[in-house]
Amino acid sequence: MLGFYFLYLICRQYFKSPWGYLITFLAVDFNENLVFHAFEIRPYGGLVTLALGAFLVTRRVVERKGPSLAEKTGYTLFLSLTLLFHFYGCLILFFPYLFHLLVTRQDESPGSVLARNIKDYGLGMAVAAAVWGFFVFGYDKSYLIIYGTFNFIPKGLMPVTKAIVGNLIGFKPFYFLLAGFLAWPFVPKRERWAQAMFFLVMVAAPVGAVLLLCVVTNYYFVQRLFIWVMPFFALLLGWQWDALIYHLGERRKAAPAEEMAAGVSVR
Repeated sequence: MLGFYFLYLICRQYFKSPWGYLITFLAVDFNENLVFHAFEIRPYGGLVTLALGAFLVTRRVVERKGPSLAEKTGYTLFLSLTLLFHFYGCLILFFPYLFHLLVTRQDESPGSVLARNIKDYGLGMAVAAAVWGFFVFGYDKSYLIIYGTFNFIPKGLMPVTKAIVGNLIGFKPFYFLLAGFLAWPFVPKRERWAQAMFFLVMVAAPVGAVLLLCVVTNYYFVQRLFIWVMPFFALLLGWQWDALIYHLGERRKAAPAEEMAAGVSVR
């Protein structure tokens, strides 16, 4: 339930009509991977909630100048918990922060925001990173079984791409929602750029990073490793359709006014 609330808060930041909410929540509710792992007693379902929370918290970290001691403590505790919860905690924190650093910041340069954040949160996050690094690099992992990266997903650009996209949607009847990518030419340039950055930073890059780690470590590449990206893909689909429907509606409203203005000018 907490994950749904986090998703709703994120949707409020980008949607202008009920259609975006409807499409996003339907895509999440019917995603077979999300449903399966929500009822499984393993950490993967928790990664989804933490990723959505991290998106909200990192936005506050980037935007908030002069945070109070309570805010610094609360944000640091949440970010540390996310980092230490799972190996992929580092990716779950890095990509939302990068997105907000590139897209959400307003009147500061990326360097200024980064310097401010290091000053406010650097010490606490350095301690958490040291603990994370010990368990990742300083711990005996000889017990791990080497499975082979492509034992479950066929090797090759097209098979891997199809498997990734299919699992991101997680429900075949919703494949038609991919047509939302064709909506980009019909939305304002600024929103189009934000959606493109969201796709690159919050969907493509995280999945690519997980795949690269699997190839390097010869660990199997399966959908549960990027399950925390799936709600962001659902949100992107909802955002695309929301933007298309909203702006087409705005154009339709503006058309009679333009025709009336043209008639007046002719007279």
